[in-house]
Amino acid sequence: MRATTTRVYWLPLFFALLTTACTRIPSIDAAVELERARHAWAGNWHAVWQIEWHYAPLRGPVVAEIWHAADGRLRVETLEAPVATLNGLIRADDGSHVWLYDMRQRQISSGTRAQLRIPLVDDLLDAMEWTLLHPFQAMVVAVNSWEIESGEAIALELTGTTGERLTLWVNRETGLPAGLILHSSPWGQARCVTRTLERRTYLDAALFTRELIPEP
Repeated sequence: MRATTTRVYWLPLFFALLTTACTRIPSIDAAVELERARHAWAGNWHAVWQIEWHYAPLRGPVVAEIWHAADGRLRVETLEAPVATLNGLIRADDGSHVWLYDMRQRQISSGTRAQLRIPLVDDLLDAMEWTLLHPFQAMVVAVNSWEIESGEAIALELTGTTGERLTLWVNRETGLPAGLILHSSPWGQARCVTRTLERRTYLDAALFTRELIPEP
């Protein structure tokens, strides 16, 4: 009888504690998370992305380190690639001039960003811009359920009115996009995730000029 009384006594207390714990878990608004990603992507950040595009001529991922300034300046370095021609590329864009340095060939070129595109890397940048500017309907599908090297993230399923479907992971701490899976047109199928990811209050201006590009 005493054991039964003890169980009856603890049962209401257990449910009270459970209810209290549940009320402390904040609800997650998918639209707010998507807006966080838009805002963070437009700011100063530094990341290492692993990029894979299904059905692309390249077999295997391209790993690229990217510095992005809020005013549009950009620096990209390819760290790993399945073909030699994509390894060791450095592109710096100061907003007025663009340089591309090939460490393997020890050659430097100048032109526009469109003329000096880096396959897969620029596809990722274009696809992410499209994703964040498109008026998608967002729904939270997972919280911290998928391990990303750059930290905990919230998975959003995004759907468009004409059938586009993709998954965007938003870093919980910074709000930056931490992963992107494309399932349909206009981009086909791709899987891109971050290895490292950070927001920056300051970026060295020399990153985006020829100053930090080796001489041929």
